[in-house]
Amino acid sequence: MKYIASISDKYPLKHYGEFVSENDSDYLLFVIGKEIHNVGIDYKIVYNVSDRESLYKWDILAVNRTFFLVNERVRQVLNELGIEKIEYIPSNAFTKEGFPLEGYYILNILDDADIYRNEDTQVVYSERLVGAFKKQRLKGLTFYQL
Repeated sequence: MKYIASISDKYPLKHYGEFVSENDSDYLLFVIGKEIHNVGIDYKIVYNVSDRESLYKWDILAVNRTFFLVNERVRQVLNELGIEKIEYIPSNAFTKEGFPLEGYYILNILDDADIYRNEDTQVVYSERLVGAFKKQRLKGLTFYQL
């Protein structure tokens, strides 16, 4: 069985990060499923919160584009599953006051049987991966059967 995901219904709207870059389409670099050796763009992701702790409660953070930030817990689960066709790109994320958000990465999904982007750039998850996310109680995503 395959699944797609969206940000959890319990996820606060104010916790959506804003992708900021000179070129509005720069975010596409993170959703095309190609390996990125050097990001090569000047960007940042700004969360409209003062308190970083409210963000740190979530394992997966939303961005106002079609990608997510993930923390070390997610990275550990993916590593334990042997999923190697992923890049973890430093997020360059901040609070609205400019305090850096540490320990989160942009998940650049390449092409793995357990997690990949389909032709519509939706992330597709395997049942094995969804089971591992649920078992570890990772917070941030809700899964829907495809």
